[in-house]
Amino acid sequence: FKQVNGVEKVNVNHASGKAELYCRFDPDINELNNAIKDHGYSVSSVDSSEDSPKSSKNSKHYEIKKDHLEIGAIFLIVVAAYFILKQFNILPNISVSDKVTYGVAFLIGLVAAFSTCIAVTGGLLVAATNKYTQLHPNLSGYQKFKPHIYFNIGRIVSYTILGGLLAIIGSRLALSAKTTGLLTVVVSIIMIILGFQILNIFPWLRHLNLKMPKSLAHKIFDASNEKTNKTAPFLFGASTFFLPCGFTQALQLYVLSTGDFIIGSFTMFFFSLGTLPGLVSLGAVSSFTK
Repeated sequence: FKQVNGVEKVNVNHASGKAELYCRFDPDINELNNAIKDHGYSVSSVDSSEDSPKSSKNSKHYEIKKDHLEIGAIFLIVVAAYFILKQFNILPNISVSDKVTYGVAFLIGLVAAFSTCIAVTGGLLVAATNKYTQLHPNLSGYQKFKPHIYFNIGRIVSYTILGGLLAIIGSRLALSAKTTGLLTVVVSIIMIILGFQILNIFPWLRHLNLKMPKSLAHKIFDASNEKTNKTAPFLFGASTFFLPCGFTQALQLYVLSTGDFIIGSFTMFFFSLGTLPGLVSLGAVSSFTK
């Protein structure tokens, strides 16, 4: 919105889906729509005294009900498939034990890259790549691939440094087995809430969103619009340390319990190396194909 001519200040509330624009003059409604159409929003001129049409409310209610039925059906299928595969011992048992070698950390990274990481991080990465391609449609495949290189460098650097810092925090806290178990439960609940938010099953959960400071978000957004900027994808890759990936959080709890900077750093370093093939492959496909 701030890039639209005449708009000076914007306040946006994601939970309510509303935005307040402070303008020097009335902005062109078509320009406003063009600014947000790719994000699934639209602007329309509506008299404040008028209510929303009843038919649109009924239609929206029907769509939500239909979505809930589809999600419920998919959930039952997934659970049934899990128990069937478990009966035949087909599912691999990749877990974090009391002692994780660097080789095991790398293996967990490989598994994570083609499961939870590709779902959580991969989706955001493809979205960012698509935005970059739209801004620079005439770039070659290699030039489109360069942000992926910076992204993965940022990811590895972040995981290595933050893994060590997390271990230091653990050494100061001296976590008991009971506390670690409680942390696991809390993290699991947060992941479930995030899942509900993504699926929009309970719209009121949007009010529980964890938000990045606006000043930092604006800086990253401004950086992403620069043609030859390396900082934005690097920071984006670094920030994935905080995304809700089950394998990542399990290893984070492990390094927290070690209390050793070197072990924490190398464990998360080898884990991030393990995720590299999957994420680099995704980057290559999205950069070199139409």
